Amino acid sequence: MIGVEVPANEVAKVLREIDRMKPQARRAVVNSLQKSTKAIARGARSRIRSKTGNLRKRIKVKVDTDKLEGTVKSTAPHTHLVEY
Repeated sequence: MIGVEVPANEVAKVLREIDRMKPQARRAVVNSLQKSTKAIARGARSRIRSKTGNLRKRIKVKVDTDKLEGTVKSTAPHTHLVEY
């Protein structure tokens, strides 16, 4: 077994550093989530064959930063009739 001794003041210093980094890390995750959700929406829009463009225009992106959740959906009334 290997033991490591770390002074208490060093542990406290590291814990403060981690707490300081949390907002930055969360921001990085949120930015990544927004970019990937937008990329999925762009891909969906690019695969749509449309006469009027109504379906393409009504693909919406929603990112919930509290839950770290991204959603891509269409609000067009005829979305369920289109086969991809």
